[in-house]
Amino acid sequence: MIAARLAGIARGAGTFTATISAPLSSLNLYTWALANGYGGSGDGDITINTGVDMGPVVPGAWPGGKLKLTIKGTVNGNPGSAGGGVGGAGGTALDASSVSGFTFSVDNQGSIRGGGGGGGAGGGLTLCVCGTGTFYAGGNGGPGQGYGNLAGPTAGVPGSTPRPCNSSGTGGTGGAFGSAGNTGGTSTSGAAGSSGGAAGAAVNGSSKITWITTGTRTGAVNP
Repeated sequence: MIAARLAGIARGAGTFTATISAPLSSLNLYTWALANGYGGSGDGDITINTGVDMGPVVPGAWPGGKLKLTIKGTVNGNPGSAGGGVGGAGGTALDASSVSGFTFSVDNQGSIRGGGGGGGAGGGLTLCVCGTGTFYAGGNGGPGQGYGNLAGPTAGVPGSTPRPCNSSGTGGTGGAFGSAGNTGGTSTSGAAGSSGGAAGAAVNGSSKITWITTGTRTGAVNP
């Protein structure tokens, strides 16, 4: 259940004012406002409450006027995925690139954090015994840090060790907020691991935002 405090007309006639007090895996401010009492016209003033860890945020198609977002908690990009190949890219936390026809302002009293890239898989190993080759895949990489994995980037899985002196590579550790994932380890036969995923941006479309307070932004801030 979404917890929200709706204050009705609070800051100027016709201004929709609300506070979000529970996390959401993603947030479209316009869609959320319509579902929580906004009539579809007029300005908006929405706050993400203290202690709330939010997934990626977009302003949505606000119908003209002004939309203000106050962040007292955190806004987080999705973590880059990981597995048996190249790590996935981390996600953007706040994307305002589609803003058009309205003024979007942000008062960041909390944190905006791009998702970390996923770790790459470790290098594989082929052992030949009596002319027959057996392939041992490297360990999977770990996912990056982001919404759904806020505690920290995850370490990669160790590779296989079919013999004491032979092993496939360990998967790369996922990237921390706003950082790329790590490349997977090299096997004892010299096979390189896969690359880690790219870092997610803290903000896309920063030039379309009126920044009241920039606050803490971890990751790229793209215009």
